[in-house]
This record gives sequence, C-alpha cells and structure tokens, in this order.
Amino acid sequence: MAFSENKSVLSIISVMALAVFSINVESGLKEIGKEKFEEMEKNGLFYEDPELQRYLDKIGNKLVASSGYKRIESFTFRIVDDGTINAFAMPGGYIYVNRGLLNYLNSEAELAGIVGHEIAHVTANHHSEGTTSNLIQKIASFGTLILTGSGDLASAAQMYGAEVGASFGRNRELEADRLGANYIAKNGYDVEAIIDALSTMKYLEMHQRLSGNKPASYHGLYASHPRSDRRLKEIIKSVKRVETDEALLINDVTTDFRKYMQELPWGDHASSKRKDQRYYHNSLGFTIELPDGWSISETSGAVIAESVKDGAVLRIMLRKRDVLIKPEETLKKLSTGKLSSEESLQQFGLQGYTALISDKHLTKRIAVIDQNYSYLFEGTATDIKKNDPTLLKIIKSFRSMTEAEQITGPPLYVRYIRVPRGQTVGSLAAKSPIPEAEATHRLINGIYPRGEPRTGDWFKVIRP
Repeated sequence: MAFSENKSVLSIISVMALAVFSINVESGLKEIGKEKFEEMEKNGLFYEDPELQRYLDKIGNKLVASSGYKRIESFTFRIVDDGTINAFAMPGGYIYVNRGLLNYLNSEAELAGIVGHEIAHVTANHHSEGTTSNLIQKIASFGTLILTGSGDLASAAQMYGAEVGASFGRNRELEADRLGANYIAKNGYDVEAIIDALSTMKYLEMHQRLSGNKPASYHGLYASHPRSDRRLKEIIKSVKRVETDEALLINDVTTDFRKYMQELPWGDHASSKRKDQRYYHNSLGFTIELPDGWSISETSGAVIAESVKDGAVLRIMLRKRDVLIKPEETLKKLSTGKLSSEESLQQFGLQGYTALISDKHLTKRIAVIDQNYSYLFEGTATDIKKNDPTLLKIIKSFRSMTEAEQITGPPLYVRYIRVPRGQTVGSLAAKSPIPEAEATHRLINGIYPRGEPRTGDWFKVIRP
C-alpha cells in the first residue's frame, strides 16, 4: 500500500512538473512573440494603410471571437510589407499576412480562410505543444538578420514562416485547417474558399517549378493538389455540416474586398523599402543614416554629409581596395598624426576600423570600411568632443543597399478593371511590364492554367 501511495504521489508531482514546464514554455514563447513584434514595428516592416489595417482587424477579431479562445486578451494582426507569398503566426497571438499573398487572393472569404488558419495555430497551442528545443530556437532566433548581412528583416520573417511551418508538421497543419474552417463557417463564409486560396498557391508553386524558379508558396505541406487531397476534402465536407445563421451568410459580391485591395503594390520597389532618414547612393550601392538637421551633397571626389547648425562635416571618399590589407592597416598607413579611441568595426557583414586622429591644431574622426572599395571617412567639427558621437553613429550606419532598395523602374500596382468586350487574359496581360505576364495574371485572378474572363467581369491587372 505504501508503494502505491508513493507511486501516486510521484505521478501527481510529475504531472505538476509537466504543467509548470508547459506554462513556463508558453509564457516564454509569448514574450518572444511580443519582442519580435516590437522589432518588426521598430524596423518599419509593416505595410501602412490604415483602412486596410482596420479591415484586417475586423475580419481577424470576429474569427477569434468565434473560436472561444480565452487565453490571450487580444490578438494582433499585421500586414508585412513584403512582396513574397507568406503568412504566419507567432506565439502570443501575433498573426502576420504578407502583402504579396494578398495580391493572389480573390475574396474576403479566402482572406478569412488564411487568417483563420493562422489563428488556429495559436488557439491549438501549436507553438508550445510538444515543443522541441529546435522549434524554440527557430522562434527565438527570428529577427537576427536585422543587423547582419543584408540588414533585411523581411528575409528573416520569410525564413521563420517557412521553417516553423515545416516544424508544425502535416497533422498540425490539418488541425489548423479544420479549426480555421470552423471559424470562418461560423461567420458565414463559404469554406470552399480555403481550397480556392490553397489551390492558387499550389498552382503558383507548380508554375515556379516549371519556369525553373525556386518555388516559394504558402502552406507548402500538400504534396498533391489541394483539390485532390483526401484529408483536406474530408475536413471541408465535415465543416459544411456546421449550422450557420443564414443572416450571417456572406456574399462576396457585397463585401468591400476589392475596395481595400485596389492599387495594392506589386512586388518590392525601392521606393517602398527606403527610409526617409537614410541617404542611398545608387551607383555605389551603399546607404547611411542621417541625423535630423543634416544634409548631403555629392562632388566628383566625395559624398559630403553636413550639419550647418553644429559646424560638423563628414566626407566619404573611396579608393581601390587591397584585399590582402585589413582596414586597420589601411587606416594607419594613410594617417599622419596621433591616433586615439581606436575601434574595430564589424557591421552588416562589413569589416572596418575607426579612430580619432590629432595633430597640433585639429582632431578628426576617421574610419575605413571595406566593401567593394575601401571607403574612407573623415569627420570634422567646430566642437569635435560634442559632435564625435554623431559622426561615429553615421559611420556605424554605413551598409550595403539591399536588393529591395535598388531602383528598378516605376512601382507597380494591382488594379481592378472591367473586362472590355473581346479582351482575353493574353491581351490584358500584354500591357503589363512584368515577366511571364499572362501566367501571373491567370494566377492572381484564380483562372490558372486556362480559362477566359467574361465581358464585364472584374479582373486584376498589374501596371504602373
């Protein structure tokens, strides 16, 4: 009897320990979700359109309300300003949909299906349920690309969405499909819209493979086409039996979906990725951050940043780089004076060296950073002691421009038009400057690989 009692006590202790571990893991993951949201917001990763944001909030919040989930006071919904196909959930109720994914949706029901699926990953506790150290590491490391390499947080977000989605596995993705389908059915949406949206993503993936491009699609766990996936079809069939108040039934013809998606940017153009407080040198491919009150000019021999108010000037010059010589050696080789406050620089994947240099009459802030060339920095000021921190901050903001920051022609937008008489997908797409225009227009309008719109139908076109 004593052995049985001890065994029972041990069992209770084990259950309590597991519960405490689960609570700690979940609490820790929520904090990570909040931290990463703040990083994304701070770095300007979200697409700013107040009306579209309110529309997304309205859809997301009513889906959460129908889920019966009470463990998070409120969910946060955001559109990531990135042209790639992605949507993902972070612990703590943070739901993200890429702007690029919105371009491929054709109804409010499809959008609700995507959002509902991501909500379900949170309500089903997929981030902490059976969490492995590998998954925790992936979530915790999200955002580390902000200050490395390209400095492109969007790349980190894309990587997170793909890796964590794969970590959930087939069964959890199907559970998210089932729960998400229930949420949208309770709100009057046609659950078949989920298959419509996933079919478009699968067709996009197939087209990219056929074109020899690297496939990148949302919800990539379906080896077969969603329309022929037995388990997904069973989920949709079972959810169709859910009773819905007929007063709640949503007719997509009467929704404002087109209104909010009209003129949504297509892809990523430099103008949407550049920040007002930064200077971009297009031909050399570098950028620096300018403090308030600073201006910049270019001469044949230098780029000159200047603050008239403080009498501070930073000249940026370049010379041919000798890859066998380190930045420290270059700086000391070119210097004539006494060096102090020396510091190695390692920023955004670039190596450099900086110091203060003094002669009898003047102290300057100098630096060398190696990119394709060796960039030489020379900073002066009326009061160098006061202005040196600002000069050093500008130097440390120097990095290569990301691919998204390069200028590649006029920005493009997705626009809705009525199909004129006699027009086909081919003729409508011919006016678009994008590659593979006809296939892309079929994909974004949900008529891939074949079919033609009728005269008077609403049709999305990609144009400047």
